[in-house]
Amino acid sequence: MIDAAVTAAFVAYGIVMWWPTRNLPYFWDAAGLVVPAAREMLTHGFFPLVLGGHAYYAHPPLFVVLLALAWRIFGESRVVAHALILPFLPMAMRATYGIGARLHDRLLGFAAAVLFGATAVTLCELGQIYFDLPVAAVAACALLAWVSERPLLAGFVFAIAAWMKVPAATLPLGLAGALAIDRARRCDLRRWVGLAIPLAATVVWFVYHHHVTGWWIAAATKPMWVPSGMSAIAHRAVVFPRIVFLERYRVFLVALAAVGAVVHWRKRKPLPGRELAVLAACIAAPMTLFIASTFLTRYALLLFPAEFLFALLLARRAFSTRVFVLCTSALLAAFITTWHPKIPLTSAYELTPREDFSYLDMIWIGERASAYLESKHADAEIFGGFLEWYELSDPRNGYVSRALDLRGCDRFSPTTAEQLVILNAYSPEEKLCHVVTEKTGARPVTRFQSNGKWLEIWRVPPP
Repeated sequence: MIDAAVTAAFVAYGIVMWWPTRNLPYFWDAAGLVVPAAREMLTHGFFPLVLGGHAYYAHPPLFVVLLALAWRIFGESRVVAHALILPFLPMAMRATYGIGARLHDRLLGFAAAVLFGATAVTLCELGQIYFDLPVAAVAACALLAWVSERPLLAGFVFAIAAWMKVPAATLPLGLAGALAIDRARRCDLRRWVGLAIPLAATVVWFVYHHHVTGWWIAAATKPMWVPSGMSAIAHRAVVFPRIVFLERYRVFLVALAAVGAVVHWRKRKPLPGRELAVLAACIAAPMTLFIASTFLTRYALLLFPAEFLFALLLARRAFSTRVFVLCTSALLAAFITTWHPKIPLTSAYELTPREDFSYLDMIWIGERASAYLESKHADAEIFGGFLEWYELSDPRNGYVSRALDLRGCDRFSPTTAEQLVILNAYSPEEKLCHVVTEKTGARPVTRFQSNGKWLEIWRVPPP
């Protein structure tokens, strides 16, 4: 009865937080990769199972296939695309709750699940059509199966997660390390087979992808985003833990864990070694991959359930129920303040989105600028970057009702037609657009701004 009520609460929370996003225009990598790839599948068929010319990394196809199938069944629309994302938030929260209940008690699971659901980047991904929240949800379900002593089921669910996004396969690698040091369980063949399933599925994916495309991980036009040497890896080894463990008040999770460990030591209470080893493995394995390759904050969703459970497990065992509830409630309140903070005006290039609701500010200025261009300059030659490409070139993305004449700033040449250049600070191509305005003597026409994010439209004088 309690579990059913908790599940219902997670579903209700997911719906409430998702509802305002249900028809949002597509944003960033959703508009640049996932949505075009799903449209291609819908138009040209599902085989071969690769993301076509839209992908320069070997992203597995499963999530994109789900989106294309949803469109085939219900028709292509943004509402359908956003509805596909909706179940993954309550799924991730319910799985996190279940893991905590298995490892200690329901209160631990509930606290970790609520903090995961209240993390800014979690809610940010709820409004976008991308891999990371679905992968985190499926991987959490796999970890729940693992701690519930169902290793074969866990292996198959991990394989599903890995066929959504490859980093999910690092979790079984981490669990293999934890299993190897567990004397009581390391001879259990079923556990090793369960961990081998997602790793084999990942190998099969890469072999298939190479067979179809001729390349393994990154296309020749896009070199692998890997640090160039040990100094770069050392830099990421500092930056990445800071983002994951310290920023957005997550430092207080670390503090709770540290205080909990000290209380255990002072009271000579035994630590839950096996449980902590499993959770630590699910944190360390993806961290190692991200430090050695590439990282955006949204990738951390994969390890947040384990991170939150690790810290709160130590606190739950060390503190009274009252103190534990007070601490987690205060942390929840702190997390909520990070959802949509007031940010200063962008003064330098920001080439990756923030991990909060400022993506809504980006969408807002994109909508307003697109409506302005369509109503007042529909026949102009418009020059811009990545954001303008998906905002102005395809009405299905939700910004315009008809495609405008959008060109890259690298294709600029003076003509007698009306020429406009869009300036912002959020894509690499904009650096060239700034050069165009400087060299042509362009003048500003209008500006759109929301909570520190901005976009300007400049007119190029006729030659």
